[in-house]
Amino acid sequence: MFSQAIAPFSDQNKNIHQNWRGDTEKYTINTDLQLQLNAMKDASPAFLSTSTSRLLNTVWEFGTKMNFNPSSSNYLRMYVASDNADLTKELQGLYIRVGYTNKHVSLHSQSGKTSKTLINGTSKRLDMPNVSLRVKLTIDHTGFCSLYSKLEGESIFFLEGTSQLDKEPPVAYLGLTSYFTATRSQHFYFENIVLDILDKDMENLQEPGLWADSLDIVINEILPNPFLGGEEYVELYNRSDKTIDLSSLSILMRNADMSFNKAYPLSHKKEPFLPDTYLLLTKSKENVCQFYACPSLLSCQEIAMPTLTNAGGNLVVINNINNTIIDEFAYNDKMHSAGLASKKGVSLERIDVEGASNDWKNWQSASAENNYGTPGTANSQRLAGLEDGVEIIVPTIAMDEYQIRYKFASAGNMCRAIIFDSSGKVVRSLFNNQLLGTEGVLYWNGRGNSNQTLNSGVYILYFEINDQRSGKVKKFKLPVVVLNK
Repeated sequence: MFSQAIAPFSDQNKNIHQNWRGDTEKYTINTDLQLQLNAMKDASPAFLSTSTSRLLNTVWEFGTKMNFNPSSSNYLRMYVASDNADLTKELQGLYIRVGYTNKHVSLHSQSGKTSKTLINGTSKRLDMPNVSLRVKLTIDHTGFCSLYSKLEGESIFFLEGTSQLDKEPPVAYLGLTSYFTATRSQHFYFENIVLDILDKDMENLQEPGLWADSLDIVINEILPNPFLGGEEYVELYNRSDKTIDLSSLSILMRNADMSFNKAYPLSHKKEPFLPDTYLLLTKSKENVCQFYACPSLLSCQEIAMPTLTNAGGNLVVINNINNTIIDEFAYNDKMHSAGLASKKGVSLERIDVEGASNDWKNWQSASAENNYGTPGTANSQRLAGLEDGVEIIVPTIAMDEYQIRYKFASAGNMCRAIIFDSSGKVVRSLFNNQLLGTEGVLYWNGRGNSNQTLNSGVYILYFEINDQRSGKVKKFKLPVVVLNK
């Protein structure tokens, strides 16, 4: 099992030359077995570096002491990744800064000579005559960073902030660089510099069964254009027989040039995605479920998400362990049912989980009876191997409405339903251009158009469906017995 302890230091001076390269003459190991800056007054900056190959799924921790109030002239950088052994030159890397103008702990990426702030810690946290603290950085296997600090006298680490790496910097060296003025050239101290595996279970995750292969998981439903006050969502379906680790997956959108935009991990810890289950991805479950009938045992990940452009785009699910594309859906708002008055709040549902992801015929608008969305549960337009049929269930003591149950072999049917009396007169227009799913139930309270009580007798339900894809029209006529006391 990997563990790299760069310190504590021992055998005064010997370890510096054995384990480090760079300005070794500017540092010493003091009698307290601390690495101490011991430079000439005009020798700033002073760096030490050593080889490493770790970045992801790693935790770094070190102690440092400064016998002064840090400033923009007196501060240090701890590099956790660099492609250049000389940490004072142009490089590609990642470093923790302690001190500087804001007197705080922060995390930065570096490209050439340019640095970018990733985590801007608590300002003035180090504003004191003498600073003694421990610093910890964790980076999980998705590149999610968490930076912590613990001042002398504090019992627990304080979270300075978090950030997601846009890309993984090259890793060849780690090390430290001290920036100092003449009066501070011997007042930097370092101890207990250690890096180790963050998640040992993830390090041992070598079984392919825990990772998704192409099309093990499919994009099953998306809502790019939510109702006012709602939230965008994506639904995934695990159609494999594997229990897949969610932290091995990310979701992203392609840019206009088809390059990948920022990837968003589905989890920052190991979590199971079980076979034959649905998973809702959204920024706010509450904002989704206020509009749709979410299942009581909803499997949901509330995560940072890529923005789903209303008009269309390319949505991608990737395995972030080996960068395999698991599924990709090039959606377009023109894929919605032509009979819809508005596409706001209407999701696109996959009809057949075994069908092609980018076959327009494999997608349809969610049904009206489901309020145009089925997040976290089976799609209203799913292919279920049904044969066309309509039946009526008359009211019982347990229910006071007629149930009109239907099932169709194809998705995307518009429905028209009318109740006639025995003379052929229309007594109730139930539905007109109602978008149905492949299976469901509609309700009628047994009353007329003006909500009046109908005379007892035999009535006729005329039920017409229009398959918008084929243009075929199917008609059903069923007798309905109305009994009123």
